[in-house]
Amino acid sequence: MDGELDGEAAHSPNDITPPSATSRGSVENDERSDPPKKPRRAFLTQNACTRCRQKKSKCDGKRPICGRCGKHGVECLYDVAEEGLTRMQNIQRQLESKTQEHGKLVNLFERLRHSTDNEAANILARLRLGACVDELIVHPGSTHGFAPW
Repeated sequence: MDGELDGEAAHSPNDITPPSATSRGSVENDERSDPPKKPRRAFLTQNACTRCRQKKSKCDGKRPICGRCGKHGVECLYDVAEEGLTRMQNIQRQLESKTQEHGKLVNLFERLRHSTDNEAANILARLRLGACVDELIVHPGSTHGFAPW
């Protein structure tokens, strides 16, 4: 009974007291012993439609119409035409394509600069008639089209 005088309740080994009924300090100690539970992360879509991105709403990424756009009956558009690609992957593909196109145009421009007036006029005439840049670029050693410079 001396323990009761100090403000602590004496517990016998047969005492069945639920943890919530014990002192506040022991409940906190029990909580500290359990690892903290991380909140479950929501499903991430690779691409949100443009409307959901503008509204900063959660998009389920379903195609051709996401759930939110279907629910509201509005047009659903995606920046990325190919499903399974992220926006960054799509941008990288576009960059690679534009870099290749730029290289071809630089090659054609150099060909025009180094050609005779007649050859340059012929290249421009074919270009105006809708010839593809690939057709107008001749690599050294090629036997068709224009002679290499």
